[in-house]
Amino acid sequence: MKNLSIKTAYLALLQALLFMSNMTNAQVKPADPVYDVVEEMPTPEGGIEAWNEYLMENLTYPEAAKEKGIEGTVMLTFVVDEFGNLTDPQILRGIGAGCDEEALRLIKDADPWQPGKQKDKPVKVRFKQAIL
Repeated sequence: MKNLSIKTAYLALLQALLFMSNMTNAQVKPADPVYDVVEEMPTPEGGIEAWNEYLMENLTYPEAAKEKGIEGTVMLTFVVDEFGNLTDPQILRGIGAGCDEEALRLIKDADPWQPGKQKDKPVKVRFKQAIL
């Protein structure tokens, strides 16, 4: 009789743990993938010409870079999410003296784009950008 109640308690505990494990797994939604290439790539409002104009008009070359004679190209990535927002900007190759921060600011301040699509569904797409 004692063995039966130990087995029953053990089974009840095991079932409770499995139930809690399944609940946790059901509540955790895997992150949406971030694509590098999709059927319909994201586009800035007004097209690439408008994007280049935005970059040229809004870039402020940092005084520290001017004083130190630092010139070059900042390479960065960002994600155009399924709503067109530019998110997760990251420097791939910086040149310092405030230029990296200015490049990040340009991306963070930019207007939303038309999102990329895969099988007619808006998806997240990673973009690479050079800022001169």
